[in-house]
Amino acid sequence: MRFDLDGLPVHFPYAAIYPEQHAYMGELKHALDVRGHALLEMPMGTGKTAVLISLITSYALTNPAHLLHLIYCTRTVHEMVKTLAELCLLFARLPSLASRSLLALGLSSYKNLYIHP
Repeated sequence: MRFDLDGLPVHFPYAAIYPEQHAYMGELKHALDVRGHALLEMPMGTGKTAVLISLITSYALTNPAHLLHLIYCTRTVHEMVKTLAELCLLFARLPSLASRSLLALGLSSYKNLYIHP
């Protein structure tokens, strides 16, 4: 889905958005607008990942002059894989030219990727 958040066209990977997610996006957008820092804290299962990647990618696409880097750390490889899958879902809903201007990279240790004993 695509919606407007205070003048920012936001691409969201799902058909609906919860009011809490919309409110969090508004706070994140404000932090980006004032070039400040933000800490996102939401309960488990409320869509933190979707909120964060949707807002950051939409902001980066709308403001290409402002170079943005998002470092998203996960505790486990499984969480990293889930995050990258959600990002792929979002990228699939973006206009093709927009998704080409974004780069996502998942890094893990060699220990986690080596399949032989």
